[in-house]
Amino acid sequence: MNNTVRIIGTAIVTLAIIYLLNPDSLRYILNFFIKGKRIYTPAVIRFALSAVFFYAASQCKIPWLITILAAIFLIDAMIILLMKLENLKNIIRWFTRQPDATLRTTALLTLAVGVLIIYAA
Repeated sequence: MNNTVRIIGTAIVTLAIIYLLNPDSLRYILNFFIKGKRIYTPAVIRFALSAVFFYAASQCKIPWLITILAAIFLIDAMIILLMKLENLKNIIRWFTRQPDATLRTTALLTLAVGVLIIYAA
């Protein structure tokens, strides 16, 4: 199961590198999810990630770290589902208007989390 966590970490690293090299790709994805009820898709993904991480944590090299990340994914999913739709859309609109440097910094943080996941798996 730790291989599944490692694959998820690799996917996160890959996406972070894409966003780092091309911040407009992050804007494109965010604008895609802002339409209609698509905005809830990331919550479903985060719930799934939290379930996988909670299940796999005991088999990983650093189980406490994977457990903490699972809890963060779960809390994040619940926040998305509990926020008003218009508030979520306003946050995404605000974020997409940020300069490339801000989006690249976010991508670097995402890259670091992905590397941490791979290391902890």
